[in-house]
Amino acid sequence: MKQMRALSQASFRELLRDPMTTGLGMVFPMSFIAMFLVLPDLPQPQGRISALAFGLPAVLIFSVLALGLSGTAAPMAQLRKDGVLRSLGMTPVTRSQYLWAQIPARVAVIGVEFCLIWLIAVVSGSLALVAPVMLVWAMVLCVATALTLGLLIGSRSDNPGLVGAMAGILAPGLLFLCGLFLPYRMMPVAVEYVGLFFPYTYVGDMLRHTLVGAQLQYPVLQGSAVCIAWTVIMGLLAWRGFRWDAQG
Repeated sequence: MKQMRALSQASFRELLRDPMTTGLGMVFPMSFIAMFLVLPDLPQPQGRISALAFGLPAVLIFSVLALGLSGTAAPMAQLRKDGVLRSLGMTPVTRSQYLWAQIPARVAVIGVEFCLIWLIAVVSGSLALVAPVMLVWAMVLCVATALTLGLLIGSRSDNPGLVGAMAGILAPGLLFLCGLFLPYRMMPVAVEYVGLFFPYTYVGDMLRHTLVGAQLQYPVLQGSAVCIAWTVIMGLLAWRGFRWDAQG
């Protein structure tokens, strides 16, 4: 327990020492709010809604992905490159303990991000909160799927630049495939078929329902099953593939 506490505190200090990763992870998603504010209303089955109301889940999910990928995988790669993880691997700390210890600090930062984005949504009049229990569940699924993906990407590499570039491409790519930047009805049908295999299609659907009152497009049980399966698979792959040293 003491080891986990010490590792979690070290992970939190690591985020504080790297304001570029944490700051950009929080500020950059906010730029999408400005983009959605100037876009026209979008058609939905229940009627037209503002672009910001439609895009609010995308902003939330992107903020989580930014920290889950760039803010998790890249620092892990840097620590491996600097030999810090090699030294840590010579102690009684297990890889399971190290991977679990990365989560608390990231969850705390994500919580602050969510509060800031909600505040902006409330001030702009784009928030119509319904089904708070589903909102909490969607947030849990979002954080779990993003952090396990980040841990997987950072589990072996010692090239933080490459990992950061991958994360920068992967996050917006996932949002596009999951129908969070544009409604699926405005894209080729094949895009939705692909998006059904990714958790953020369902997380975005739940968030849009709970935050702005949009009609659910997918069953909650189906979405939850996909998200849980994704989290378990990504987490196991991250644990199985984790190396203290890139050469190990």
